[in-house]
Amino acid sequence: MPELLHKIDEARTFNKRSKLIIVSDANSFFIDAFLKGLKPPVKPDALITNRAEKTEEGYLKLSPYESQHTCPFCPQNLCKGNALSKYILKFGPFKKVFYTGDGGNDICPAVRLTEDDIVFVRKDYAMERIIKNGVWKGKQIHIRAKVVLWDDAATILEQASF
Repeated sequence: MPELLHKIDEARTFNKRSKLIIVSDANSFFIDAFLKGLKPPVKPDALITNRAEKTEEGYLKLSPYESQHTCPFCPQNLCKGNALSKYILKFGPFKKVFYTGDGGNDICPAVRLTEDDIVFVRKDYAMERIIKNGVWKGKQIHIRAKVVLWDDAATILEQASF
């Protein structure tokens, strides 16, 4: 992943329309630590995730990104599809969106992508099984984007054209 993130970071210097958006159900502390630990560090254009802050006692306090009750595919703390759609509406449109995921909560953004986009689906993880099944949480799913299975970042680098 570090090589992939650095390649995306490099692409942003040549094409100002290229963006690195991280939409994750993890937390800001973990993601910031990972990105700052890369050599050189990578700073995303947007980080959409659960908030994390250190307390005076030295504990890590996690807070949900949001409290949503409308998306049947996503957990209450974060609708990834809605977050991605809002970003695209505000800063897009983009010629092509590359989305990478592996879990059930990645179905929502994947079904919102267009036929011009690519969704990279991690092999042998929940997202692949859900797509093959065609149903998630009792609802039919249809992904218009090109679906590419991956098991390492090299596959994404080969298929993406930034």
